[in-house]
Amino acid sequence: MKVSIRTNGASSEAEASLDHIQDGSIVVQLFTSQPIPTIEAIQLVGISSTSTEWKLKPVRASISENGIPAGSSDYSLKARIPLADMSLPNVLSSAEVSVSFTLTGIPVSAPYFNGLTQPFTVDVSGYAFSFTAANRSEVSHVVSVTGITYGSVDDVTEKLQQICWLVSFATGSLCGMRSLEVYVGRDCVRRCLFDVTQLFETQPYVIPAEDMSQFLTTASPQFSRLSLAYNLPALIHLSLLAKREDITNVKALIMGNWLEILRYQFAYNVGVPNGYYKYHPNNDTFDDARTRRRATFQDILTAFTKSHNISGWTTDFKDLRNTVMHTGALNLPILDLIPQYKLLHHFCDRVILALLDWDKQTGRYIPYDNPVLMGPQQFGPNILTFVR
Repeated sequence: MKVSIRTNGASSEAEASLDHIQDGSIVVQLFTSQPIPTIEAIQLVGISSTSTEWKLKPVRASISENGIPAGSSDYSLKARIPLADMSLPNVLSSAEVSVSFTLTGIPVSAPYFNGLTQPFTVDVSGYAFSFTAANRSEVSHVVSVTGITYGSVDDVTEKLQQICWLVSFATGSLCGMRSLEVYVGRDCVRRCLFDVTQLFETQPYVIPAEDMSQFLTTASPQFSRLSLAYNLPALIHLSLLAKREDITNVKALIMGNWLEILRYQFAYNVGVPNGYYKYHPNNDTFDDARTRRRATFQDILTAFTKSHNISGWTTDFKDLRNTVMHTGALNLPILDLIPQYKLLHHFCDRVILALLDWDKQTGRYIPYDNPVLMGPQQFGPNILTFVR
C-alpha cells in the first residue's frame, strides 16, 4: 500500500504494510527513499491511483521505531495507529454486502461455568449478528452479518460495539472487535484493524452462557437508549476493572467511584431535566428542587433506586464509599471488608441488570457475592432469577 506521510505541513510518500502484533496493537511498517522526520507523531493518508488499489483512511500514528541504515538511501520506521481503515474506492453505498468481524477477549470456558462455545445469534435493529467460537489465541469469536448494504456497515459496526459492552458485562471479561472485512460477493472491499491492547479477562460470568442470545438481543435496545444518560460503558468498564483487581481496598475504591458516576449521571441527566434537582456548576452540587436544600449522595442514590424500584441499597454502601473516597483507607477488618465489598459489587451488577430491564424477560443471572454453589447437595453455578 502506498501512503502519504504528513508532518508539519510537509509530506512524503512511502510503501506501507500493516499488521496486528502480539500485544494487540496495530503496527505500520513504512519504507521510503526520502528522509523521515524523527518526531513522535505523523499523519498517514492512503493514496489510491486506480479502482483496485486500497486506500487508508487518514489516521494519526505514533512512531515506535525509526531505523536509518548507515550508508543507505532507504529509510524505514515503525509506527503504531489506533485504527487501520482501508477500502477500495467507488463501491456503491447501495451495494449488498456481507461483513465478518473477529472479536477477542470473550472467554469460551470458565471454571464451574459453561462457556460461549456454541453458535448463537443476536438480533438488533433489524441486523442478525451470528456468533461462532473461533478457538484461536488472538480471536475468540467470529461474527457475521449478511444481507446489508455497504452504506450501513458503519451502523452495523456501532451496534456490534454496543453488543461488545454487553458481552463484556455478561461474561466478566472486557472484549472488543479485532478486525472487520466487508465483501461484495467474494471480493473484499473494506478491511479494518482495531487496537485491542486494553482488553482483559476477569470472570466469573454474570449471565449464564445458555441465556446469552436472549440477553444480548433484549438488552441492546435499552443499552442504546440509556447509554449516554447513565454512561453505561464507563460503569461496565469500572466494574470489570474492580473484578480484575486483587486488592480489596482498591476494589472498593473503584466501586466507590462507580457509585459516584451513577449519582452524578442520574442527577444531571435525569433529575435536572425533569425538575427534580437544580445544578450548581460552580461547586458541582445539586439542590433538591422541592426542599431547596442540597441533595446529598445518599439522597440522590436513594431517589435513583426508588425511581427504578431497585432493592438492596443500604447506608453501609454509602459509608463504605465515603470512607474510601474521603480518606483513601478502609477501617474494617479484612474479613469484614471482603463480604461487604462483594455485597456492594453484587448491588452494582443488579443496577445494570435493572437498567437493562432483564427482569422483564424473567432473566437469570449469577450473583457476584456467591457465584458458585459448593455444598454436598448442590455444586456448580449459582443461577438465580433476577428480581429488582
